[in-house]
Amino acid sequence: MKKLIFILLIYASLTAQTDWSTPRTVSGVYSCSESAIAIDNNGVLSAVWCKKTDIGADYYGSVYFSQSFNGGLSWTAEQNITPDYFIDPIWEIRAVTDSDNNIHIIYCKGLAMDKLVYKKYDGVSWSDDYVINFGLDTNLRFDIDSTDRLFATWSLSRTTYYMDHDANIDSINWSTPQIIHPSIDYTIKDFAFDRSNNIHAILKIYTDDSLFYGPFTAIFNKQNDQWQDFEEISNYQESNIGCALAISNQDTIYANISVGPYIDENIDLCLKKNMDDSLWTTPVETGATNNWWNRKMFIDSKNIIHIFEINEESSIYSLNHTYGKGTSWQNETIFSDSDYFIFWFDVKRKVFESYDQYYVLYCLSRGVDGVSYSRINFQTKQVSTGIENSDDVLINNYKIEQNYPNPFNSSTNISYSLQANCEVKISIYNTKGEFVQNLVNERQEKGKHSIIFDASTFKSGVYYYRLSTNGMNDETKKMLYLR
Repeated sequence: MKKLIFILLIYASLTAQTDWSTPRTVSGVYSCSESAIAIDNNGVLSAVWCKKTDIGADYYGSVYFSQSFNGGLSWTAEQNITPDYFIDPIWEIRAVTDSDNNIHIIYCKGLAMDKLVYKKYDGVSWSDDYVINFGLDTNLRFDIDSTDRLFATWSLSRTTYYMDHDANIDSINWSTPQIIHPSIDYTIKDFAFDRSNNIHAILKIYTDDSLFYGPFTAIFNKQNDQWQDFEEISNYQESNIGCALAISNQDTIYANISVGPYIDENIDLCLKKNMDDSLWTTPVETGATNNWWNRKMFIDSKNIIHIFEINEESSIYSLNHTYGKGTSWQNETIFSDSDYFIFWFDVKRKVFESYDQYYVLYCLSRGVDGVSYSRINFQTKQVSTGIENSDDVLINNYKIEQNYPNPFNSSTNISYSLQANCEVKISIYNTKGEFVQNLVNERQEKGKHSIIFDASTFKSGVYYYRLSTNGMNDETKKMLYLR
């Protein structure tokens, strides 16, 4: 009993979190919409958002800007960085910072002839507007890699385009927009950079019945300057509302998928795979339901998944944080108020030695008698990652080796070690992801183990072996059988 209590305390410490900070209003109270947040190397927070100004039956937009130098406790007076805008609406704004602490933003301007606009802040002043593309609909995505290369994707008539720019160059020289696929209308919903700054994206296909299907993954190879390896993760035979993708420090790709026909009728699923493999783990439910398409996902140093999304239940909106792994998940509400509609949010993370700090910026929308009482709110939270694992905590409690020999003829040896007593399953799959056989399916004691895989009755080719402990899909490796 004492050991059980100790284990639970260790696990609680592993995922220890402070409460979310009290909401702080960054903007004035007026009609506003999408917002974005960025954090630089010194911890300076920068917020940008769209303000709407009514002009009769329509409105025009302005981009406003504010900064915090104390972690979000207080913010500078808001500043209109587009004072000459009096005609076009502004929408889908995004922001990042580079290694020199410059802020880069892109946003959509206009409706009749949509323009993609880029601006840069060098810590003193904002640059002029640079229209880097004409024509876009939605799904604007924007990020920066470790070499300070900016990368943007967006959709136009269901086709996704991309372009990039080297932020180290003083001149504004964005590449020519290109489509990601010559014949299939994929839509990028999220992307992340790996250690080599290749891009891994999660995509969907928008069909004639106005629903998204998939999801799919693809890779942008930086060296070859092209998109490749378009693969379907799984065909759920049902619409996918939202998707997110993240890469761990161990080069594991995680996908979050919302499956269901409507934004108020869906479930959240998570799955993962090693970067060099094509075999995804069995999807697990996070317990989150009825979430909007807008979502963000992060993987911390302990491989705990953190998902941020907007939930709708009985017309009441909440901004939620779901975190966990395997079959163990927790969900918490960051903000909810029945009087407000949460239109949009953005999340950034700063990683410290023993904790991660999350910074959330979101728009609260409310109208009374034709008057908007909307505002931009900020909240933050510290999540501990610094507690080492105990012997029985089910995080990285295994090590599985590459089979030997590999390639092999007839049979090969698979070695693995366990840090704790647990239920062990080692399963074999083919390249289609179809189950072939179980090598191990029993409870085993901690220590070193090995098993022989006899493939003499199988066809030559690539096979995968997957180790799972206590029902959690942990790691998959590839092997080659040559008869």
